[in-house]
Amino acid sequence: MSGLQRFRKKPVVIEAMQFTGLDSYLAIFDWMKASGSTVADEVRYETPLMLIPTLEGLMAASPGDWVIKGVQGEFYPCKPDVFEATYEPADVVARDETTELKAGFDKMVYRLDAALQEANRLRAAVREWAKAADDYALARIAWEGYGTDVTAASVKAARDNLHRAEQALRGLVGGEGEPE
Repeated sequence: MSGLQRFRKKPVVIEAMQFTGLDSYLAIFDWMKASGSTVADEVRYETPLMLIPTLEGLMAASPGDWVIKGVQGEFYPCKPDVFEATYEPADVVARDETTELKAGFDKMVYRLDAALQEANRLRAAVREWAKAADDYALARIAWEGYGTDVTAASVKAARDNLHRAEQALRGLVGGEGEPE
């Protein structure tokens, strides 16, 4: 013998019609016949009840009760308070799931957009650093006597630009090492 265990009811979409009287009886009877129910011909209407043969025997549905088609194709009545506590329209579940999926998708798009903006900032900083490195290298080459007129001030300005670009790049990547 096993101990007490807990179980959750599996989410199942069911079909149901509410019995309200003779008109709904006829609609429910037609639904049962169309579903291929072998007990449909045994269903009876005895004012104000609808008598339905079930797996547990003959059951009566009162006006306001729901008639449910079970997972094995069987039909049975269900009191409105039990029905309301147990079931909700399937399209409500679909809307809730869709809303949840859309919210998750929106968060993902927001994160991807933020990552793309960060990547663009990093790309711009790398370009700025590369340009500053090229300018500094050219100024050093010129300064060291390769035939162009370059002043010490222009080499210093190029070096300062390179250092500013390196600091900006380090600030974006959060590192202390040399940028690659």
